[in-house]
Amino acid sequence: MMTEKTEKGDPEVRQRIMEAAARLFHSRGYNATGMNELITEADVAKRTFYKHFASKTAVLKAYLEAFDDLFFQKAAVEIDSLTDPKQRIPALFALRAEIQKVNQFLGCPFVKINAEIGFDDREVNAMVQESKTRLKNYIRQLVTAANDRQQLNNGELTDLIFLLLDGALVSGSIYKSSADLENAKSLVFKFL
Repeated sequence: MMTEKTEKGDPEVRQRIMEAAARLFHSRGYNATGMNELITEADVAKRTFYKHFASKTAVLKAYLEAFDDLFFQKAAVEIDSLTDPKQRIPALFALRAEIQKVNQFLGCPFVKINAEIGFDDREVNAMVQESKTRLKNYIRQLVTAANDRQQLNNGELTDLIFLLLDGALVSGSIYKSSADLENAKSLVFKFL
């Protein structure tokens, strides 16, 4: 994913703005967060903010990109390093459950922003689609390595896991619990 290019500035200030955006966008929503609120939460001057980001949308894109990149960095450490391919898919569910707990069961930021923007911002919508496609392709890699019983072909098992994972994330945000992620993880074991 590529975010808009911004003027170079202090990386610590940029990080503060990103952290403020993550808190506000994830907990309150993108549309409900105003520019002044974002600037206040980041504890920066308006001019400093605009030195780093051209608009609230630019911050949103950077936030989504950072969230996605962080997830795949964690996956590389916590999932890809497992030697048994059959343990990687359940580890994916465990990682998503961990992220849900850290984010207080507020759901997937890509699903949330997709609901907020509707068809208004095609570029953000493309970022959401790209993130979900990236996740599905990652699941396909895990399935290909682990699906030796072939109860379902790799494409079917990939779709099943993707839908279970995203559905359990939505359920977790509704019930404020990782129970459905744990249940989905157990169900996937039956196919591996």
